[in-house]
Amino acid sequence: MLSPKQRWMMLGGLLALTLLAIYLVQEPVEESLPQESSTKDSQTTKTSQEQRPESASFANNTSSQSAIKVAEEAVSVLPDLTQKHLFVEDKSKKTQDLFKGHAWYVPPPPPKPVPVKVEPPPPPAAPPVPFFYMGKLEQAPQATQVFLTANNKVLSVTVGKNVDTLWRLDKEEANTLTFTYLPLGLTKTLSKALRAPAGEKTAEQNNPDGAI
Repeated sequence: MLSPKQRWMMLGGLLALTLLAIYLVQEPVEESLPQESSTKDSQTTKTSQEQRPESASFANNTSSQSAIKVAEEAVSVLPDLTQKHLFVEDKSKKTQDLFKGHAWYVPPPPPKPVPVKVEPPPPPAAPPVPFFYMGKLEQAPQATQVFLTANNKVLSVTVGKNVDTLWRLDKEEANTLTFTYLPLGLTKTLSKALRAPAGEKTAEQNNPDGAI
């Protein structure tokens, strides 16, 4: 499709050709016929001179009409440049700003999430032994009696028997006592060197005979 500038150039060229054709037609027609002999009579010469302007006028009219027709056909071929839609800019196309600032900073990738280490729950443990060693009675009728104190109470138990519903005395050694915490089945060791706090009854108070 021709641009508006190319259309105007074509139209100007056609108009120039038309004007040139009109100018050439209007020039006096040179006499191309050979001169007739002087023997012809003057009447024939006069008649030919009277008919020559009519022929030239007819030729001029014919050439002018042909040039005008060619110009009209050339103009009809060109599109109508007066249509407004040919000059309306497409505003829907957004122009790009070449001088617009650009941010060249590329943010670093987000850090990888640190896996949260879930600590396993601590294994079940038996509570501290709630008793204190007070003494023992050997040569008892029911084997050696071990005396313990807890909460201002004196308890007497033999090895292998339950002290209460939670504890059982499993072993007696020279310096320690071994108990079992019955709810969990875990063993705990009690040192005989541990003494009852102030206010606890002593073995002498519970054994006036002094058999410890």
